[in-house]
Amino acid sequence: MTIRPQESGRSLAGYTLLELMVVVVVIGLVMSLAVPSVRGEMDRLRVDAALNRVVGELYRARMTAVESGAPARLVFHRGAAGCVERMSVVTLADAQERALSGELFLPGLCMQHSGDSVLTFDSRGMLKPPARSFHVRYGSRADSVVLSIAGRIRRSN
Repeated sequence: MTIRPQESGRSLAGYTLLELMVVVVVIGLVMSLAVPSVRGEMDRLRVDAALNRVVGELYRARMTAVESGAPARLVFHRGAAGCVERMSVVTLADAQERALSGELFLPGLCMQHSGDSVLTFDSRGMLKPPARSFHVRYGSRADSVVLSIAGRIRRSN
């Protein structure tokens, strides 16, 4: 900071252009270091949100089967790239499909699962064999959950 005297005896304080440029460069360097870690964290949050939605739908299908006393199915609808784009719960008691509103995942996010595209829960909430695993990938991040025959869900990482 430079102090320039004025004719009246008071000093005028201020910042030079060079000092302001140094501050801007330092802020730019700090931001360039922070952006990759923030991007990675955002990818992880997207993967977690997608898996939480899948887990919620699995629990909803299981609960629907138990409450209705009849088998219920969770149907996965795949897109052109082989990734699941939407899910729907079908109760076999009234053969009525309750689809989720809109698309399930963001562009670039891919969810795949083992087995066929239909999961069936019996009236006791048990999954018809075999057990299934669900994998979600977004950018460099990936995570998965496993659904047991007893209907229990656990994170596999």
